[in-house]
Formats: sequence, C-alpha cells, structure tokens
Amino acid sequence: MRFFIFFFLLPLVAHSQNLSSEFIVSPSSKKRTLLPISGIRIGADILLPLTPFLSKPENKRNGYEICSEILLSNRFFIPIDWGYASIDRSYTGTRSVIQNNQVIARVPSQTYQYHNSGTYWRIGLDYNFLHHQTQDEALFVGGRIAFVNFQHQLKYTYYDAVLGIFSEDMPITVHRAWLGEAVAGTKVRFFHQFFVSTLLRIKIRLYQPETSLFSINDIPCFGANNDAINIWIGWQLMYRIKTKR
Repeated sequence: MRFFIFFFLLPLVAHSQNLSSEFIVSPSSKKRTLLPISGIRIGADILLPLTPFLSKPENKRNGYEICSEILLSNRFFIPIDWGYASIDRSYTGTRSVIQNNQVIARVPSQTYQYHNSGTYWRIGLDYNFLHHQTQDEALFVGGRIAFVNFQHQLKYTYYDAVLGIFSEDMPITVHRAWLGEAVAGTKVRFFHQFFVSTLLRIKIRLYQPETSLFSINDIPCFGANNDAINIWIGWQLMYRIKTKR
C-alpha cells in the first residue's frame, strides 16, 4: 500500500513545484472552435508489466495496456485505451494419513489450475480542474466504460484413498463483460512533451455472463471477481503530439 501511495503523491509534489513557472493562458485569448483539439497523448501503463514480479506464484498475473487521449483545450480529455490481461491460479489441498491414531504423512487431496485471459477496450471523458492555470498539466476526475472479451478454463483433480484419482478438464468458454470506472488523477510534464499520469480507478462490474459450468474467478481490466467493485492504481507514461491550431 505504501508503494501505491508513493506513486500517487509523487506527481502532486512535482506539479506544485512546476506550476509557478507554467504559462498562464487567459480564457479570452483562446479562439473558440466547435471541437478545440489541442493535442493527442499516447503511451502505456508502466505498472502492469510489473505484476508478474509482484504477484505470488500460485496467483500469477500478467498484462499490458496501451493508453491514448484526445485533448480538448486541456479542459476535457477523451481517453481511449486497449489492454490485455491474464491470470494463472493454482491450488493444492492436502489430507492427513493417520496410523495408530497418529498423523504419519500428508498427501494431496485435490488440486486445480485456473486460467483466464482476454483483451479490453476502454473509453471515457475527464475534466481538468487546472485548465485555467496551465496549458498541459492536470488534476482531473472522470468516468470510463470498458468492453471486455475473455476466456477461461479449469482443470480439477481429486484424490481419494478408495476411488483413486479423478480428473476433469472443463472446456474453454468465451465470455464478454462490461465495466464502469470512476477515475481521479494527475498529469505532470517532466521532460519536454513526456507526461506522467497517476490514476485512482474505482472499477464497477456492470455486466457479466451467467455460466453453469464453473464460476468466473477473474475479469480482465477488473481483477478478482469476488465483489462488484474493485480499486486499482494506474501509472502511465505518455508523450504529447501537438496539433495545428
């Protein structure tokens, strides 16, 4: 948790140091247009590639995300993201072997391997509270909607002292899900046209399919499917491409 708090507060500190030197734009000096596109940012989430090293071996996660956004005069942003996520979860249960009222060994009783992977698209709208004070940086809130396509598979093995070993491979099933997000964050320019963006994401599961074979343990872009709401931290590195005015 301290790791996430550090990355969320770091851009705020940098912004407080750089704000005084930013060029302040008078609203009356801007030309009003129907669609005032002032630039495009492209980049990637740089925390997601670290998840294989931070997750446990029995709960192995992997993923990456390409990020982009359309700037509307630095007041509004239209984020458009694409990503991939996967998880491999395993479990081994044990039972005791008793002889003469004493436990002489522990042997496997059941095991399972669960795999889930898929891709997602996400689009939304952000509002920048600092659009009067700076041309580039931001303190913003916004919303997103995500469309997820994924598949999952389960392999289950049961060990019985009398019946022997029973194993079953559940077939791969393909599903879709819809997610909503409430987002708050910062954007800080740290070198030329490179920006660091820190996001707090409150993810809401809007729709998931019903399945009769086995439960959906995870949803890409959402995480563990135990509750209807999850909280994530994102950290993006982006490059701004300016457009002609």
